[in-house]
Amino acid sequence: IAQKRWQKTANWRQSTGMNTMLLKPHKHFDIIKSNTVQFYHKQTKNGNFVYYERPKAMKLSYLQSQNISEEDILYHFLYITEFLWIKMDARPLGQVCSVLDMKGISLSDFTGPVMATVRKVSDITKEHYPERSYQIFIINAPWSFTAIWKIIKKFMDPNTVAKTHVIGDNISKILKALNQYIAIEDIPS
Repeated sequence: IAQKRWQKTANWRQSTGMNTMLLKPHKHFDIIKSNTVQFYHKQTKNGNFVYYERPKAMKLSYLQSQNISEEDILYHFLYITEFLWIKMDARPLGQVCSVLDMKGISLSDFTGPVMATVRKVSDITKEHYPERSYQIFIINAPWSFTAIWKIIKKFMDPNTVAKTHVIGDNISKILKALNQYIAIEDIPS
């Protein structure tokens, strides 16, 4: 099974140009970066980089008005992911801790284009970057997400579910959960 997964990923990397992605200019980097909230900041207590994203903060309408497509946004995510694994942390078994801040997300967003992109990113990560995920924190999760999560996790890989922590908007609970893995002074406000 591992051999088949590896071959599938090798074929995907070849067909999508992932192996040479960082050698080419990312023509939409500046506009996407300035209209989204996604960044790497510091490391976990055991040395894994931490990725933060706030899906609702994406200025999708503006990006679309500038002819930035969903594929361009997906490319951007892959670009910064490749940058992480090639330039920031080239360890073959390196992992990333992801913090997804769901502040402002409503039930209607779970069917919208922002969440469609999040789902595509999740699928690619699961398929082509297996075991790169150290911990996943979904913070400021609205009650609607908590309800949906109970259903979604039944269809997910048990290892991923075990690494995923869904926390509402209680700041003390969020900080307590994050501080198990990230030094409190390394958590951005």
